[in-house]
Amino acid sequence: MSTELVIESYVVENLSSAPPRNRATSPVLPAGLSEQDVVIQWLKTKIAGDGRLAETTLAQYVVEARRLFWYARWIDTPISEWTLEEAGDYLSFLKAPDKAAICTGRVPRGDPRWTPFRKALSKASARQSQVIAGSLFKWLVAVQYLRADPFAGYGLAGKRRQRGKKQKRFVGQDGIELARDAIAARECRTDRERAKQARDLFVMELFTKTGLRTSEAINASMGSIQFVRFTAAQRAKHPEYPEGVWMLEVESGKGGQRRTVSCAAVMGSLQDYRVAYGLSSLPAPGETTPLLLGARRRTPELSRNLSARGVRALRRDLGTIDGITDRSSLYRLVKAIFKEALAWWDARDPVEADKLERASTHWLRHSFAKNLVASGADLLIVANNLGHADLNTTRVYIDDEETARAFETEKFLTGR
Repeated sequence: MSTELVIESYVVENLSSAPPRNRATSPVLPAGLSEQDVVIQWLKTKIAGDGRLAETTLAQYVVEARRLFWYARWIDTPISEWTLEEAGDYLSFLKAPDKAAICTGRVPRGDPRWTPFRKALSKASARQSQVIAGSLFKWLVAVQYLRADPFAGYGLAGKRRQRGKKQKRFVGQDGIELARDAIAARECRTDRERAKQARDLFVMELFTKTGLRTSEAINASMGSIQFVRFTAAQRAKHPEYPEGVWMLEVESGKGGQRRTVSCAAVMGSLQDYRVAYGLSSLPAPGETTPLLLGARRRTPELSRNLSARGVRALRRDLGTIDGITDRSSLYRLVKAIFKEALAWWDARDPVEADKLERASTHWLRHSFAKNLVASGADLLIVANNLGHADLNTTRVYIDDEETARAFETEKFLTGR
């Protein structure tokens, strides 16, 4: 993973000479570690083993650790000294930080003006911060670095999905078709505009017909797509099977789990997209080209002092196209597509228009799941496609489960 496991050394000024009152002596941690070093040990446990965090999730854990240490310096109290009061004040601070704690503009880390806060956290974000902080302190107690957990009294259960609650954050089929039509209707006068049009159509197809998470899409390469042939035994048992199927291999799903998803439905738009970018129509095995490409070609700065190695690198990179590698860029791309669709749409349905205004990349994943369930796909197949470990997570996409269950129960009891 490329996420940097670095927590800035926030020095608490007025340290007591006595050991922190909540500090214990851990039999499993090296002696002499600073609080930052211990937290980095915790982060390392999060990227080891089968249940390791995805890189984007790990990045959020690093952000939360920075917030904790920054606040510890703000209140001049190391985390080993925190009581229920400091923990509660921290949770309140997340929702309503002091104005002096807000970092405005582009201030680099390391600058004295930098803080890990840009604004007050939303209710959902504050809850997530609470869950992560609780996870850290629970681990610190488990490895006997701390004697007690100051967050233990604050209900760190995280966000629980209400039983029976249905997923409403999705774009209907009409909205999806509208977005596709709006992209297809663009007047493209240059190769770059045509390439961007093909890319945007592929993005819509990819998320609505594979159900990928945002992080999974930006981490995928063209070589992740492979044609997998059925064995002779499989075709003998199932004569209706074709020669093979197109599959996309997800290397780093949620929790670090690998899975494959069918991508046959997106192959037509993939080929159009690749050709528009000057690539062969189908990806080569092991091809490292990012699955999602930007619209601009790279133009490195020229320098008279380039070494021979630098000149070779310049020639290699000149005119290449970078991939979309961060979630925010992809989020903005999809939001722009829906904004374009709304502007293009004359006769708006108020409900669908409201959804298009609020829709994001992740909504398209929900749209895929809803459509798959509505088509009659087995719930286990839907769960495996989405990478869900728990079928109850997938049940939110079933709209008629309660009424169907009631009818079947009544039929059984009445003998009708």
